[in-house]
Amino acid sequence: MAAATMRRPWRRQWLWFAAAVLALAIAVCGSVVPLCPANAPDRLVSPDGAFTLALCRTPMPFAMPGQAGDAPGYAVLRDRDGWIAGVVDIALLRAVDQPVAWTADSVAIPLALELALPPTDRPLAIRALDDAAWRIRAVVGATPHDFDFR
Repeated sequence: MAAATMRRPWRRQWLWFAAAVLALAIAVCGSVVPLCPANAPDRLVSPDGAFTLALCRTPMPFAMPGQAGDAPGYAVLRDRDGWIAGVVDIALLRAVDQPVAWTADSVAIPLALELALPPTDRPLAIRALDDAAWRIRAVVGATPHDFDFR
């Protein structure tokens, strides 16, 4: 009987630890890409209206005078329903000054990004999994960078 009571505090600590890790993972995964909302002001819509490409700045905690324009950011490709279909990390958002080229199967900004457009008839579960995968990749830094396309 004494052994059963000694296991309980350990289980409670384990549950609290697991809950804290889960809460931290949710907070981190939700903090990077949602900085670039689906209704971002710098949003480019595909000719058929099926996709949007949003260019969003990453907040800089500190910058010297004159460096505010040197902010990094993300280019986030979303489908019509707002699910993320691609993310590219951009080192200097101000340097993206080329026009966007939409084709039937990709979107590109010369010297900055090139993303394949997924089929528009994907099931909801696949779109949700793809969205979650891009969010996790953005958190851990596994997204393509703009210098990969130079």
